[in-house]
Amino acid sequence: ARKYLSGSSLLTQEELHAAGFKCDVCIKAINWAVPKITKWGCGFVFGGLATAFCNVIGFGPQDPLTWACTGIVIGSCSVILQQIRNRVASSRVICQKLKAC
Repeated sequence: ARKYLSGSSLLTQEELHAAGFKCDVCIKAINWAVPKITKWGCGFVFGGLATAFCNVIGFGPQDPLTWACTGIVIGSCSVILQQIRNRVASSRVICQKLKAC
């Protein structure tokens, strides 16, 4: 199985998920997306921009976790926007609503 670097350990994708990696990815993605969605709504979110962001926070173009990150940003925009309208300020709470944490 392919191994991913997590801190000083190499873990499989399943081990990363079990270790809360999906939650960490979600929180980073939400922290990036909230100000942009607040300012421009969901219309600004498109694949290239979301993927570029996921690359910037540490996922390479061949990393399957890049697509998980991109999916969080693009696929969850309406949920994120609703949470913003409800004045939910915590990225972790938003990720819990997305069932990523």
